[in-house]
Amino acid sequence: MKGSHPRRAFTLTELLTVLCILGLIASGSMFVLSATVRRAQRITSIESMIGTLAWARDQSFNEPVLLNCDFNQQVFEAEAVESKRTKRYRCSSGVQLVEASVRGAQIDQGKLTVEFHKGSCSTFALRIKSDNVGYSFDKWLVMLGPSGETMQYEHSQETSAALAKWLSQWANLD
Repeated sequence: MKGSHPRRAFTLTELLTVLCILGLIASGSMFVLSATVRRAQRITSIESMIGTLAWARDQSFNEPVLLNCDFNQQVFEAEAVESKRTKRYRCSSGVQLVEASVRGAQIDQGKLTVEFHKGSCSTFALRIKSDNVGYSFDKWLVMLGPSGETMQYEHSQETSAALAKWLSQWANLD
């Protein structure tokens, strides 16, 4: 007869310890994953707005384009007047259109409309922000009129200084 060898099994304590360790690892990775998703949403918001601005400027070489910012509805859109083609961006949760600045334009009842035509457009500055935890930002997106160059700034002072420098350079060319 063969000797009986007792089988070695895991105890309940060992199993619970392993489950606790796996739970801690999973919860830590979920935190990192959610931060990554929020960062991706922020980048997508900014890139969508820059894309809309660029599309409006490019389309304006062919036909007039109206750029609308609705601060109440949190919608940013560009509409080609003749072909009725539209590019629209609705702010995702947590991202807000805060203010816009265009020379000679006024915000009326929470809405701003600017017309681009023949490739010439005013310098346009749009402030967006988010106060979400792990995802907060406050940025100015600036599109320089005739050149169409788009830049991002963190502070109003940087934005004002860049716009003043750019406007003085264009004034010297005339």
